[in-house]
Amino acid sequence: MDKIIWVVEEHRERMLDIQRKINSYGGMRAMCMLTIDAMKNTITERIDKGYSHRSNPSLILMDYDVISEDDVALKILKSHPKLAGVPLFLLVDSVDSNTNQKFYFMGAMVVLSKNLENSDIVRIERAAWQYEITKSYEYVVQKQVTELETAKKIKKLNDQLAARNEFLHTIFGKYFSDEFIEILLDRQGTELLGGDRRHIAVLFSDLRGFSSIAEEISGENMTALLNCFFGAMMEGINRYHGTVIEYMGDGVLAVFGAPVKDENYCENAIAAGITMQKAMTKVNAYCRQMGYPKLNLGVAIHCGEGFVGNVGTEEMMRYNVIGSVVNACSRIEGCSLGGQVLVSKELVSRLKVPVKIKERSQIFAKGIKIPIEICQVEGISGNYNCFLDRANPPKKYKVENEVSVMIHKIHNKVVDKYGQKACILFLSHNELILKQPESGPKYYDTDLYSDVEIIGDEFTGAYCKVVKVNDDDISLFVTRKSQEYIDFYGGLIRGIINKEAAMINGIDVEKLRKEMIIKEVTPDLLEKEPEHKIILLWAIEGEDVKVRFHSKNKQIRALEFVDFLLGEYGMVKGNETDAGGIISKILLSVLMSEIDEKDIGEFFNRITWMYFDECDWIFADEYVKANKDDIFKLPKYVKKPVTWAFVKTMDIATYGTKFLLRSLENESDVELMASEDLYIMIGCRGEIYNISRDKFMRTYDMTDEAFDVYEKLPEYMPEVRLCEDNTYISLDDKAKLCYPKSGRAIYAKPLTCHTKVFSKENHGEYFVGKPGDYLALRTDDLEDIYIIQREIFEETYVLQE
Repeated sequence: MDKIIWVVEEHRERMLDIQRKINSYGGMRAMCMLTIDAMKNTITERIDKGYSHRSNPSLILMDYDVISEDDVALKILKSHPKLAGVPLFLLVDSVDSNTNQKFYFMGAMVVLSKNLENSDIVRIERAAWQYEITKSYEYVVQKQVTELETAKKIKKLNDQLAARNEFLHTIFGKYFSDEFIEILLDRQGTELLGGDRRHIAVLFSDLRGFSSIAEEISGENMTALLNCFFGAMMEGINRYHGTVIEYMGDGVLAVFGAPVKDENYCENAIAAGITMQKAMTKVNAYCRQMGYPKLNLGVAIHCGEGFVGNVGTEEMMRYNVIGSVVNACSRIEGCSLGGQVLVSKELVSRLKVPVKIKERSQIFAKGIKIPIEICQVEGISGNYNCFLDRANPPKKYKVENEVSVMIHKIHNKVVDKYGQKACILFLSHNELILKQPESGPKYYDTDLYSDVEIIGDEFTGAYCKVVKVNDDDISLFVTRKSQEYIDFYGGLIRGIINKEAAMINGIDVEKLRKEMIIKEVTPDLLEKEPEHKIILLWAIEGEDVKVRFHSKNKQIRALEFVDFLLGEYGMVKGNETDAGGIISKILLSVLMSEIDEKDIGEFFNRITWMYFDECDWIFADEYVKANKDDIFKLPKYVKKPVTWAFVKTMDIATYGTKFLLRSLENESDVELMASEDLYIMIGCRGEIYNISRDKFMRTYDMTDEAFDVYEKLPEYMPEVRLCEDNTYISLDDKAKLCYPKSGRAIYAKPLTCHTKVFSKENHGEYFVGKPGDYLALRTDDLEDIYIIQREIFEETYVLQE
């Protein structure tokens, strides 16, 4: 992540020169302000209000001429909790060791000449990095202190609660929320002992894929995984006033509306189920760190009358729930797929707030004479405003060559030894579409959610649920995979990817990964020109680890990759082909501990694989074809009625002149050519990007009002660089204001992972987004896909009414 350098300089041309030098060095970004008042306003509007941590400076570079010795701004910098300690460099007309003492008394760490040299930029970068490293060290130490204090408090609380726990555990066990325990203590148990029959909501949940993990790990690791899972699930259940009745292996049985009556028990049950599904992100982050496969959760909710109370003997008594509502809910849960929340129609009919339903269906459950109508719920509105995160559906790969398999039905967890033949048509990591034979027996089963095992020549142990049956094909959702099946479909998909590489805009991600070389070298060899197309080198030097990444492939920009590799702890610099970084061995050990890795080389290898496997590579035209229906379901946003600015490229240079532009979301320099059909937009923070004349005219209303940089005080001074002589041209004095047209909208959704968006026109350039930024698609041109930084999006867009 770039280190933010605040530049306070009242002379515009000198400020632009400083900005260019800082931004071009790599790893830093200059945030420019023309006056002390602008700096005070930035502190008030961005730092004090917590607008964005990306605005917090790593170093402040200030012209001495804009301040005086008793200026209140210096006092603010020294006393402000978020700015105290930030290195302050003063710019003076001439550096004189005999007269600089007064500057140091004012709080300056370093005094530099206003005509910055390259060595001065290096000092700025080093000081900024060391400040960020110090903050990181403080975070690590504070974390350790907090953990120690927490442990002491826990011991004290445990001692105080010993008598209370003895009473509760004897009668009820560890099954209730803190809220219920408080009620129980207040009433001393007299009103809650026994039981009664009442209308309640029952929630069943069960992990998909846990059994395969449990067979491979030790009992201690399995316990740790279950503790992580149950802890994440309890957060949602407790939040919405549910009571856990029982942990059943890797499943949870909970009730809502008992033992404490709750008027909103149906709504709370749905909100809890959705929250539990969202909490699987935390569980799977733990699985990823431990090297376990991803887990999925099935959730079902039903309502009806049931008995809730103490059941057992005088020697051992348990709080329990009994009734047909429990059995029916269990049957519904058995039909749920990973990531789903299935709710009975009966419960939905009792809700007082709207819910978002994806689809409805019927199931025929054992022991129940009439079919149960169920709804797949994706969200609940009202005061809950709780919705499932919408994930992109996995890509299905078409299998060209015939791959024969056998379908074996499963009855009462016993696999039928007799199977029926089929062929694989399409597959993804969690779905199979099989072609049924034209002649002979076919798979017909009225219970769509029945369980089957798919067996092929190369694998067994692919356990699935039937989700759709047609005359010609059958769709299956894979619930559990053996290693044999993982190897089979992994090899099959890799083969398909390689064959279809030319179809995916000429970019073969799998090939890119295989081309990369990662190796350790001595520090002196880091600077040697690499011979390979894509190579990551690293070396230990003293207390630091240095890396260098070289890429001749436009689909992986070197600076972006090293920033992903080292995160916010490293000092990173470079360009699109060559980049390097330095990170303290202590801070690197913190990053390594997060994924439980002890070897540096293996850590870099795993992070590299995460770059390919966990990043989302979006190719505009392919993305629209595969996700068109889901795109139309995304919320629409319109620009707020704020002023923007634009520049005609023909006002910058003559027709055909080539120049370079760098936007916030596209770190590499994009080469453009001045023409009547090309404009440049200037955003709210001074960020720039190119736009066609046609698109501009459809989106904005232009004016003749000048863009006043002294009034707008953007974070970045907008400028481009001519290709011919590398001179910079400022855009602020050529820009005019414009306003968004009403009715123009975009589809948008927040990103959940590192994302790269390749445009339809130019596959050699891409936008980069981080979790929290927004993926945007124009409603009038879906293939115009781009990324908007979170702060800019929240500042300039509003949900369309």
